[in-house]
Amino acid sequence: MLKPNDPAKTGIIIEFKRVYDNEKPEQVLSQALKQIEEKSYTAELEDAGIKKSLKIAIAFRGKELWMDSSNAWQAGLRMRLRGYKDEQKE
Repeated sequence: MLKPNDPAKTGIIIEFKRVYDNEKPEQVLSQALKQIEEKSYTAELEDAGIKKSLKIAIAFRGKELWMDSSNAWQAGLRMRLRGYKDEQKE
């Protein structure tokens, strides 16, 4: 969690999840966002007077990374970053 000193700014909550071989990244991202909501991770920000928060789910498998966000003001942010292999190590 990143809590700004200025309550007018946006707080950031990040939930990291590993994607196992038998799982789909999209399902893991959904679970991570659901966990943020169910466990009320935003409560600490709200208690500090921070009204805006960005909820980010990050799922990873090795060097692959998937990211999703669930926010009214940031709706639709979906990004998939694929890790690269260091050619010298292969």
